Amino acid sequence: MSMERRKVAVAVVLGLLLFGLGWYLGGLSNGTVQKQRDFSEIRHQGNYRFINPLLECDNFDPSRLSETINLEDNIRAYIERQTYAKVSVYYRDLNNGPWFGIGADDSYAPASLLKVPILLASLRQCQFAPDLHLKTIKYDSDTIFDDIVPNFQSEHIQVGQTYTVDQLMERMIRHSDNGAKDLLLQNFVSQEFLDNVWNELGLRGPDWKGPEHMITVKEYSSFFRILYNATYLNRDYSEMALRILSESEFRQGLNAGVPQDVNVAHKFGERSYGDSDLKQLHDCGIIYKPNAPYLLCVMTQGYDWGEQERIIKEISAMVYRGY
Repeated sequence: MSMERRKVAVAVVLGLLLFGLGWYLGGLSNGTVQKQRDFSEIRHQGNYRFINPLLECDNFDPSRLSETINLEDNIRAYIERQTYAKVSVYYRDLNNGPWFGIGADDSYAPASLLKVPILLASLRQCQFAPDLHLKTIKYDSDTIFDDIVPNFQSEHIQVGQTYTVDQLMERMIRHSDNGAKDLLLQNFVSQEFLDNVWNELGLRGPDWKGPEHMITVKEYSSFFRILYNATYLNRDYSEMALRILSESEFRQGLNAGVPQDVNVAHKFGERSYGDSDLKQLHDCGIIYKPNAPYLLCVMTQGYDWGEQERIIKEISAMVYRGY
């Protein structure tokens, strides 16, 4: 290579290096170059109140961010002090994706938590045929097959009355009404749609006539993730589902640990056993902390409803405060 050509080549290389350095320094000054994080859940869009559709997500491991680790450590220490209850927790930051699970592989009886996949299946069915919202169903005494009397229930549908599918979905969630759930299972939502909800998440669904179904906090949290990200129902129906879940009248758990003006879209579940004093109480959902929404699921097993309410409330408060 001639001396002239070498000079030209060197000049070109130096020019490219200077251009790259200038772009990088410019990025530092305007904030476009960021530190690498241990998660990648980005690019949400939409102006909905309860959903934030997700365009990209490739995070599968628990967070290694210091603030998340500190929060996890504090909650672990708190749980270890609860000597009369078994507790599991799943947390996920819905803006950026860091998460952790405590006792995340422990299984619990979901009880009324199963009303959320029933809601999803019902809305999915309506999504394909919107007129189904208006279908009416009469509540006859011979249609009741769940005779468990809930400990936490404000009201229930009345035998002899007729209800629309919309009313049944809302009552099933708002009041955790077993009668409304029974009517939807027997007279509306198909087994195909119910199975599809679980299959989409790679989970085994319940056998309504078989042994009691069990689930973990991480598995159950998937239902709220697909609602928030609008990846199962379309955006309007995902928004509707979370709006209904935000109207739940059970306020003693997650809601009790956050300010009253903060929306919480959630579902609780309770399970007691006639042959023992053992009780399970769970509350899972999305807390819409301003500019920092997150998913929190707490499942408990113990012997005292009040103590288990307190545990869920205090864990919810710790997460909201961030410590």
